[in-house]
Amino acid sequence: INNETLWTSSIRNQWSGIEDAPETQTLSYSTSLGKNLGIGASVINDKTFIEKETFVGVDFSYKIQMNTTTDLYLGIKAGGNFYDVNTTGLESYNIESDQALSSINTFNPNFGIGAVLKEDKWYVSLSIPRLFNTNKAKNQSGIAISATDRPHVYLSGGYDFVLDPTFVLKPSVMMRYVNGAPVSLDLTTMLQIDTNFEIGGMYRTDKAFAAMSTFRLNNRFVLGYAYEMSTQPTLASARNTNEIILQVQF
Repeated sequence: INNETLWTSSIRNQWSGIEDAPETQTLSYSTSLGKNLGIGASVINDKTFIEKETFVGVDFSYKIQMNTTTDLYLGIKAGGNFYDVNTTGLESYNIESDQALSSINTFNPNFGIGAVLKEDKWYVSLSIPRLFNTNKAKNQSGIAISATDRPHVYLSGGYDFVLDPTFVLKPSVMMRYVNGAPVSLDLTTMLQIDTNFEIGGMYRTDKAFAAMSTFRLNNRFVLGYAYEMSTQPTLASARNTNEIILQVQF
């Protein structure tokens, strides 16, 4: 929580070598309401082939001052997921229409929680953005089709090493856990130069690398770019993933 209003938007195109690969657009807003209270909103739109999801959420946070240099931030998120499968674009070789290919439209409410312990040079955070299992499709008219989103747990931390007044080294780590899948770690290191430019890289333990940078255009605008590559043999032809981020501060 601080005394500024922040707008953040991003566009992510994954696996550019695959037709109808995942695309994600996000837009978030946050501002302070008094000394310790913050509020925000976010919209996340995902599209893959004939599947489309839009998550809309509202966030509330509260700051607890632990001592003169350390603050604890507690947050909750309330929102819901709009899920849509449009099967009209699918090709079928049956003479009669396949009842299993009927379009699906659902809405699932959800809640999330999170906490950040932050000091001047380090932070530790724990969050579960969506607490509930989400059944995107159900048994309807004798047709059983199901896809379930399980809660993801994120644990992260980082430390800023001030090398001199010009350079700050910022290593960080994020652990991602979901039931039924291996634990994934993101190991990231960024080098900040003169508070206006950052450059660095990331290694993900499920065989992915990324190079990224951010550039502060002026007191209000920050532009970022990330280029991600996978080394998994099954994704060799998927090529790269590109993401652009724009932040506006008031």
